[in-house]
Amino acid sequence: MFPADAETRERGSGPSRHSGRQRAGGPCASGSISVDAQEDASSGAATRKVDLVVTNTGSAPCSLTGYPRVVFAASGVQIGRPVVESSRVAEATTVSLGPGASAVATLLIIDPSALTSCKEEDFTEIWVSLAAEDDTIGVDFSGKTCSNTTNANIDPYQAR
Repeated sequence: MFPADAETRERGSGPSRHSGRQRAGGPCASGSISVDAQEDASSGAATRKVDLVVTNTGSAPCSLTGYPRVVFAASGVQIGRPVVESSRVAEATTVSLGPGASAVATLLIIDPSALTSCKEEDFTEIWVSLAAEDDTIGVDFSGKTCSNTTNANIDPYQAR
């Protein structure tokens, strides 16, 4: 679950790290996956394209459905609203992952300086929550976001 209340923010508690367990063939759980952020070479000055690579590190197959929930954070505090789901993609599907297999969800981040209403803020981490559970996984990645509006969107999971 994403920290949302003032008490949580003051304590600086960020996301939990890999606490869930997966059932064979069921939804992937945070305890049996890893998440890595890889900036795509096609990123430009106005838009950063970041692949969130989710790998099944467990010994049983699992599945990912729809979109991950994504927010930006710094020092254990969420910045702004969650990233919105992309409207560019016609349909979200379910991706099955065998042990060691990966899926990707692409994050597009618009440069905050290109948005006149943006209150720019630095982030140092991307928090990712799988669609099937509320546990959050923190991924080290830095950049700039808007604290008062959304400047990013996420595509659904796709097989890699």
